[in-house]
Amino acid sequence: MLLLKTNPNNPDLKSLEKIGKILKEGGIVIYPTDTVYGIGCDVFNEKSVERIYELKRREKNKPFPILLSSMDIAYKIAKLSEYEDKIAKTFWPGALTIVVFPKIRFSRYFLNEEGKIAIRVPNNRIPRILAEFINGMIVGTSANISGMKPATTAKEALDYIKDVDAVIDAGACDFKKSSTVIEVLGKEIKLLREGPIPVSKIKEVIEK
Repeated sequence: MLLLKTNPNNPDLKSLEKIGKILKEGGIVIYPTDTVYGIGCDVFNEKSVERIYELKRREKNKPFPILLSSMDIAYKIAKLSEYEDKIAKTFWPGALTIVVFPKIRFSRYFLNEEGKIAIRVPNNRIPRILAEFINGMIVGTSANISGMKPATTAKEALDYIKDVDAVIDAGACDFKKSSTVIEVLGKEIKLLREGPIPVSKIKEVIEK
């Protein structure tokens, strides 16, 4: 297992290239985000995605969220309504996950019952850089056993899950809680999970 310690604000790009190679080859990586530590792989490598389900002991009918390298990737892979676009531009990069209809085909591991995916551009350079190595997207689930408290340091993540190919330790996460998750239904905001960004702030964007 490769262990990399780095500064989240000024990450070691040469070392991240090594992690990128691991991801391209189907590896699984524990990495920091602005909210909690994540565990990820190439979204299109189903074998690796299935392995993360096993490591987390997660139910297969519970889809994984996807972290994106940039807003440009969101436009390529998702159908954003006027309000979804406005909200994303306001809060990304940041601690907000939006559930939207995809433009491209994803495996069942990322689709909810309506065929929607959960996407976010995190406010941490490391996952955005990692995503760039693998089509601008990386599996963005928390690095813990399903149902247990999310890990906010690399050590906590490794206490839960050890059988990974690489770990990036960039200290404690900023928010230390999982992202806010919403679905936009017309002009209505449906809160799916409370997080750092209050729904009242999101509603203000739509009402402007």
